[in-house]
Amino acid sequence: MLILTSPAKTLDLSKEWDEEFTNPTFTQEADELVASLKNMSLKKLKSTLEVSDKLAQLNYERFQVWGKDHNVSNSKPAIRMYYGDIYRELSPKEYSKDQKAYLQKTLRIITGLYGLLRPYDLIQPYRLEMKIKLNTKKGKDLYQFWGDKLTDLLNQEIRDYKHKLLVSLASNEYEAAVDLDKIESEVWDILFLQKKNGELKNVGIFSKKARGTMIQYCVENQIETIDNLKKFNADGYKFSNADNKTLVFVR
Repeated sequence: MLILTSPAKTLDLSKEWDEEFTNPTFTQEADELVASLKNMSLKKLKSTLEVSDKLAQLNYERFQVWGKDHNVSNSKPAIRMYYGDIYRELSPKEYSKDQKAYLQKTLRIITGLYGLLRPYDLIQPYRLEMKIKLNTKKGKDLYQFWGDKLTDLLNQEIRDYKHKLLVSLASNEYEAAVDLDKIESEVWDILFLQKKNGELKNVGIFSKKARGTMIQYCVENQIETIDNLKKFNADGYKFSNADNKTLVFVR
């Protein structure tokens, strides 16, 4: 089974990690994007990233010192760097050797800068959402920049590791970077709904946390099938129904 998820804007910059690491697949593409961002004025970068003055300055400085060589002094594994709502529900410090191996084989993080990451791929601190407009030789935005590369890599892994199932826990913004119709395995989406004022709604902050909780559940239980995924019942969620290749969980 493969699980897709989104990156995080919040980062953990502490140096407290000691896991074995791997290198990102698309470092050349990341360097190409950084070269474009590095040459922007601070004002242009702020406009492109759609961030505050403070965040624009921070990321301007990050891109200026960007190192083409990813190493332990300037990078850390993605699973330890990202610290948004999804990632706060994970406990990578406590994973066993088998759990780390499962995570590395199963989880793929779709990102604007690195394309597709394994959990223990080294990444440098950055801010670059998939939805931004950035002119490159390949087009006007990051969807055109990445094209079919992420889909092709996922299909290669599906063939190499004989994955029979791909489950998307990514947001619409990031999922759109993959052509799910071309994926060479069964594909399922996950929808988390919360009861509020007698109605079922998809509340963003709660759904993000639920995605992380489900990833944690998969790691702890080495989940490989839809039937076992339906047994997820953490944080009050229970499987409700399966509709049009979407598993719906409600609390």
